[in-house]
Amino acid sequence: MIELCHSEAIRSSPFFNIFANINVRLFTEPEARFLISQLLTGTSISFTDTEIDIIFRIAGYHPYFLQAACSFLFEAYSKNLEPDERLRFLSQKYREEATPHFDDYWHNSYEQEKIVLTALALLKQQQRKVGGRTFSLGQLQELYVRSDQTLGHLEKRGLLISETDKYSLFNVSFGEWICSEITDTLHDQQSYEDWLKSNTGVIEGLSTLAKKDLGEILPRIGGKYRELIITWVSDPRNLITVAGLLKTVLGFG
Repeated sequence: MIELCHSEAIRSSPFFNIFANINVRLFTEPEARFLISQLLTGTSISFTDTEIDIIFRIAGYHPYFLQAACSFLFEAYSKNLEPDERLRFLSQKYREEATPHFDDYWHNSYEQEKIVLTALALLKQQQRKVGGRTFSLGQLQELYVRSDQTLGHLEKRGLLISETDKYSLFNVSFGEWICSEITDTLHDQQSYEDWLKSNTGVIEGLSTLAKKDLGEILPRIGGKYRELIITWVSDPRNLITVAGLLKTVLGFG
């Protein structure tokens, strides 16, 4: 509607000028549980506690993704699948449904947002073995000093959760998708060596330490995201922590 309102043909029409964006916030956990119970009311199907926990993990409390995940699990029950088969069905169908939306969120994010989203995705991957779930502004600023300028906008878009000044992505699936996206080298149109020859000017002005770290990191980053990573690690205030996180989480040598 906003695009239509900028059309010269209808800009003066009062009808098109009455529309406005309303951002629907993420649910709380009690609201999400209430939604699930209401959706299942009148059916013979009841999700197990384990299944609900998995739904919250992959979908978070996002109204759309939550209902999509519940729909696929309900379909699995309707097909009389065994418990393990239900979860496989849910995982496959949810991934197929969510991926185009993740792609859209990502490609409609500007550079600063992508860096903050990537930082949160990497932190979650790093902490998954010890149960880390949310991260403070201080932790994020150690990775990207301009994080505080971006977090509010990302929260408004529903892409992250804020809990008492700590932050996390709105669901685990989005973080996993981000990590997979930035490390996808299979679809690169040229080798890393050829890319480097064509982009020598991009890293010439970096410090010796930054060049060394990037020499280890960039070959494992997808070609279309190498400049994003270079921009991120080129800030000397964040270089050591960012390079260390990338190497630890993504297995760079």
